[in-house]
Amino acid sequence: MAKHKGNTGEYTEQRNKELNLAYKEAANLLLKKHGHLDVIKAVDLARQMPTTRFFINEDTASKIIKKMMSGIRPIKSMDKGKGVMYNLLYDTYMLFKNMYPRRQHDDIVAEICASPAPEFFLSTKSAYQIISRYRRKLKNQVK
Repeated sequence: MAKHKGNTGEYTEQRNKELNLAYKEAANLLLKKHGHLDVIKAVDLARQMPTTRFFINEDTASKIIKKMMSGIRPIKSMDKGKGVMYNLLYDTYMLFKNMYPRRQHDDIVAEICASPAPEFFLSTKSAYQIISRYRRKLKNQVK
């Protein structure tokens, strides 16, 4: 099922909160280093920071990994960040499957998705939009 504007994923709120915290950390680092804040550089740095998990639904990851196992590369039609993420999920899945051949497919996928991710796998533009919306939402809650 395609994602439509306004739909929120299972882990959207957690991702947005973590991205905002990463942005604050990146902004503080840049302020200390340069004495001023370049918002786009802070967003770019934040999106490349590690996360507590892969922010993807396990069912979606499972379907993509199964397609990749059968030789279909659906990542050609995806943006670069998602393609990199799915390749990493697939490579990690294959490593787990070789180490634990008797484990069920969905159990491996769930464990991988719940494990820490090396970055948010977002473009700078997407990360900027998410951070802006999240901060606006927080600001409106305070009023």
